[in-house]
Amino acid sequence: WVLLGPEKRRAKEVVALIVLTTVLGLLFPYFLKLIFDELPRMQKEGFGGVTHLVAAMMAVKMADTLVRRFVKEIKFLKAGIRLENLWPVRAQEKLLELSLGYHEKENTGKKVVKINKGCEKLVAAICELYWGFLPGIIYLAANIAFVMVIDWRLGLLFLAPFIPSAWIMLKSHKRYTPLWEEWDRKKEISSGLFCQSIMNIQTVQNYVQEKRERKNLGSVRKEMEKIDTEACVGIQKYFFAINAVLLVFFVATIVAGIRFVLAGKGTIGTVVFVVATNNVAFESIWQIINSYTQILKHLVAVVRMKELLDEKADIRNSPQAITPEKFEGRFSFRGATFAYPGKSSPALDKLNLDIAPGRMS
Repeated sequence: WVLLGPEKRRAKEVVALIVLTTVLGLLFPYFLKLIFDELPRMQKEGFGGVTHLVAAMMAVKMADTLVRRFVKEIKFLKAGIRLENLWPVRAQEKLLELSLGYHEKENTGKKVVKINKGCEKLVAAICELYWGFLPGIIYLAANIAFVMVIDWRLGLLFLAPFIPSAWIMLKSHKRYTPLWEEWDRKKEISSGLFCQSIMNIQTVQNYVQEKRERKNLGSVRKEMEKIDTEACVGIQKYFFAINAVLLVFFVATIVAGIRFVLAGKGTIGTVVFVVATNNVAFESIWQIINSYTQILKHLVAVVRMKELLDEKADIRNSPQAITPEKFEGRFSFRGATFAYPGKSSPALDKLNLDIAPGRMS
């Protein structure tokens, strides 16, 4: 949230628009339910009695499309483009503030990769949040509310699989998040090794170190391959368990709806609504799971970039300092003494110095 900077207000507006378009999207199958509920009357009075419902259904769908394409998407894309170009500038500003001591602790290639990857992953995480996670969560919440209002019994049955599915999902991420973090650290190391070997190509070739450089990079990449394979293959069993739970309750909801209709305790329109929205809802659950997984993986790199941005600068230029664009004359220092804040001994002690035009000292 801190990294959103000047786009926080626009982000809140985008979330509100996601809620609006989700409700508009659910009104379409709701009007379809009302039309199916009118089927017995239509057999006697004809189609004219539901013309207004069909018109309302089409109007809602058109309004949903217009808001999505010309308001919500444009707001998000503008904010995303601004942030995508803001973060590298902020990162460069921070790196230029930090002391040489900090820069000597970490090789240049690794720092460059950390910044580039952090920016890219932050954009990817926001896109997953906007196009995947948030719409899925909001759709599920709105869908459950609609079903509970229409038929609370089906609503409870519809809600039931979310609890075990969420538990399984959280368990899987607790198991594999450390592996993703370790993979990301290895990725930084490997990228740093790669960049440094190319940046120092003359030294590498002069001292015949090509084989050593290849061995170092290959060793780290092998470790990354092992970690990635373990995480990607292992998480599939959790996904299978979630799929099984959702399938059982999906079928159970449809069967229960049909039984209610046959017993005269429900309407065919309600069953149509539940079938139409449940299928989308269960797809939304997978959308949420996949997006959540990707967001967690992306945030590993983002957190590492944020740690760099939070580094405290050892030396800061005074806000009152002036850097003249053009200067005529000469610089003269007489008995100048200067000490950095918190330092006991001065960096300059009674300095006398003259710098003539066109000279460096």
